[in-house]
Amino acid sequence: MFRDLLERMVPQRSFAELGSPCTVTAVERDTGREVAFGTGGEVAPLIDVLAASCALPPWFHPVEVNGRDFYDGGIRAPLPLGVAAGIDCDVVLAVDVGPGFDEVGTTVITPPPFVAAADTAIGWLMAGTTELLLQQWRNSTGRPRLVHVRPTNDRGATFALDRIEQYGKLGEAAVGKALEELK
Repeated sequence: MFRDLLERMVPQRSFAELGSPCTVTAVERDTGREVAFGTGGEVAPLIDVLAASCALPPWFHPVEVNGRDFYDGGIRAPLPLGVAAGIDCDVVLAVDVGPGFDEVGTTVITPPPFVAAADTAIGWLMAGTTELLLQQWRNSTGRPRLVHVRPTNDRGATFALDRIEQYGKLGEAAVGKALEELK
């Protein structure tokens, strides 16, 4: 069902058909290894990779890509700065939509208790990983300038589908502000 939705939303079937270079990460279920697909990464069918990049446990099962099972790359690297480090550029714009320790307010969506506990634990691990990745980037020399954008910090909003338009506008405004500051 989710895959059908992706196929309707994304008419392209390969990374080569996209108008711009694109790299998507996923984490290999059996090894925990972050794998890049598309530009600068492994060749694979676009829809398979997009479905895998949305496979977030405990909500969704892993997705098979090139004979291996994958989950959302954000589990391993919520901001794939390791991949970004390999790109020849002057500025890296990192849009952070993962969980963070800065989340505020009432939980937007409360799942059943067992799923909520797993989701919270995974969220803390992802938030800690993001902090470490940002710190590593900032402490390294010779890397491009990093512009970190965090458009929203609502608590428990991973599946707040009724807020997609609102979050899209927040993201667009935050990126626009960051780009203005770069000028």
